[in-house]
Amino acid sequence: MHQFIYFGIVIIENSVYFVGQYIFTNMMGPVMDSFLNHYMFPFAFPSLVRGQNSWDIFTLDFRNTQSPYIGDGWIDFFISGEMIYGGEGCTLEPDNLQFSEGNKNTMSQLVVSESAATCMANQAAKSHLGQIALNQKTVSDLWAIPGMNFTSTSLKNHLPIFEKKLGPNKPLTGLASFKDVNVMFGKFDTDVIIEYTVCFSLRVDVAGSPELIYDELKMVTSAKVRADDDIVYITLLKNKLFIDNQYG
Repeated sequence: MHQFIYFGIVIIENSVYFVGQYIFTNMMGPVMDSFLNHYMFPFAFPSLVRGQNSWDIFTLDFRNTQSPYIGDGWIDFFISGEMIYGGEGCTLEPDNLQFSEGNKNTMSQLVVSESAATCMANQAAKSHLGQIALNQKTVSDLWAIPGMNFTSTSLKNHLPIFEKKLGPNKPLTGLASFKDVNVMFGKFDTDVIIEYTVCFSLRVDVAGSPELIYDELKMVTSAKVRADDDIVYITLLKNKLFIDNQYG
């Protein structure tokens, strides 16, 4: 019986030159497409902000933008990297990415373009991950201070108008969100620069309470990033308001 199997293998080996494209493209291609969900990878991701229990579902488009490059003991994949949320994707700008060859001890690399990183950040901002609830419990959990107050009195050093208008110790609730995120790599002698807009609103923590304040603040955050033994270390350099020279 095994001789017939070996004979079949020999037939395939000798005929693959003539019908290989049909076998691998027309027959195996649709099977692989279906098995890999048409190169779409849905995944759930939780909020990274302490005290927030939110999460959301995204889809990563990992279709190849060019044929993989196979070397001696290694392979390079070039994928779209678009992150889809709610059925909507992004417009990615083409970028000629190169893998680093400086460190021969590096076994694997993940190279992300500015356009793809900006897409991921904006899609996360649109999702539930970009909605940060503010109340006594979430603020206490965020700063790891049990029983921390989030009231008109606790905010009087920053927003004294609430205590003046509402009275002392009125519990507050709010919502912070993000939009218009722009990610830059290797600009101005900095590893990562992120420009974004913070939106926030506050109201009294009572059902049906009207919105007391809404504002938007343009921010810029810069950081130094390094990786060591597959661990990423981030050092925050600046986190400040982005003040326009003309309009403030």
